[in-house]
Amino acid sequence: MTCGEFDRGNTGMAGQPGAQTPFRLEEATIAELHAAIRAGEITCVQIVQHYIDRARAYNGVASALVTEDGAPVAPATGVVRAGAPLRFPTETVKASAVFPDLDKYKGTPLEYGRMESTASDPSVQQLYGMIVGIPNAGQVNALATLNNGAVRRRRLHRDATNYFPVQKGPQRSAKDAR
Repeated sequence: MTCGEFDRGNTGMAGQPGAQTPFRLEEATIAELHAAIRAGEITCVQIVQHYIDRARAYNGVASALVTEDGAPVAPATGVVRAGAPLRFPTETVKASAVFPDLDKYKGTPLEYGRMESTASDPSVQQLYGMIVGIPNAGQVNALATLNNGAVRRRRLHRDATNYFPVQKGPQRSAKDAR
């Protein structure tokens, strides 16, 4: 059995009525989880341990900084996930490797990648600015992607408000609107 697969005591033959398949935690609904706990197929401790094991296996750093020169950065550790702090790569990717015609770019200054302290704990570092996925990293960094998206949306909203301020016209009463 694989991680997250719990034997339901397969008493019937596969494909036969009454045959049971292994209980797969990753694919279980809340109702199936409750039923498996009540039936003694899995314990709450096993469920928690399973998710900790999955976090250790899959939730790591999957991004590298994109810098102007591609020079390595100092080693840094991030937030603690599944009992261990994230360890960020020291290698960076030179921006011109991502943008081949970068030398012709004439727009606003680029926000190259860098390590920064988190707002909640200055001793904890995070990737900030321009990043790129690490091929075949074997990790999923979905939370960082969502968080970066939220930061970008706030920044875009702020920038749009600064560049396109809301113009208030003359105030009209409800009577005038008729």
